Amino acid sequence: MDDAVMPSASIFNLYQEGLGPDQVLQLCFLRRRPPRKLQLEYTPIENDFVLPRPELKIAGFLPSIDIPLQELVGNDSVPPQHNYTAIAVSPSDSALDMVRESARKHFLQPRQAAVDVVRQWSALEEGDWLQIHRSLQRPKVQSGQDKEMTELLSAAQTPDISDVCWVLEQSPSDTFVSFVWDHLLLSLLQQRAGSDSSPHQHLFKLLVSHHSLASLNPKDFRTKVRARNLRQVDEVFGAEAELTLIALYQRQRAAVK
Repeated sequence: MDDAVMPSASIFNLYQEGLGPDQVLQLCFLRRRPPRKLQLEYTPIENDFVLPRPELKIAGFLPSIDIPLQELVGNDSVPPQHNYTAIAVSPSDSALDMVRESARKHFLQPRQAAVDVVRQWSALEEGDWLQIHRSLQRPKVQSGQDKEMTELLSAAQTPDISDVCWVLEQSPSDTFVSFVWDHLLLSLLQQRAGSDSSPHQHLFKLLVSHHSLASLNPKDFRTKVRARNLRQVDEVFGAEAELTLIALYQRQRAAVK
C-alpha cells in the first residue's frame, strides 16, 4: 500500500460508522514515519576548540636579576653592606616623661606652673598620678616618733583643696578626676573638716559635673558615694558630704531634663 497522501474523501470515510477491511488497513498506516531521524547532531568539543598545550618555564618564576657581568666573573668579593638604624626614643615618650616630671614638680603647688603646662597633664594616666602622689608620701620617721605625727606629716604632702579645684578647671581629664575621687578626696576633706564648707562645695560641683560621674544612673551614683565611705573623716561631716553630693547630682540631672 502506498504511503502517499490519501484523498480527503477517503480520509473522511475513516470516521464514518462501519469501517470496511480496506479502510481498517488504511487507518493503521495513516501515521507515517518521519522523513528523517530526529537525532541531535553535535560536534565533539575537541574538534571545535584547540587549546594550547601548557608550558612550564622556570625563568617565569624567578625574579629578574640585573647584575653586571663584571660582578659575576670578578674575583674581588663585594663586602656586604649593612644599614643600621639607630633606635631612638620616640618624641611622644620623651614628651610624656617631661609632662610626668612637670606634674610631680608642681603637684603640691600647681598654680606655679603655666596653664598650658597644666593642660598637658591630661595625657597622664591614673597610675602616673598615683605614682607621683606616692613619691611625695615618704615622711622621714625618726625612732620614737609616734604614729600620729607620722600621719600629720603624710597629710601635709597633699595639695590644698583650692589648688586641686584649679587643676580640675584647667585639665578635667578622666584620669585625674578618678585619681582625686579614689585617692585624694578623703585627705582634701580632712583639711577643712568643721570649717568653711565653700571649698568642699566647689570641689563637689566639679566632680559631679564631670561626665564620668554625671553619666551614672542614680542607683550607681549613690553606690559610688557610699562606697567612698566619707564618714570615716567625721561622722557628721561625712554624712553631710554624702547628702551634698547626691543633692548636686539630682539638681544637675533635673537641669539636663
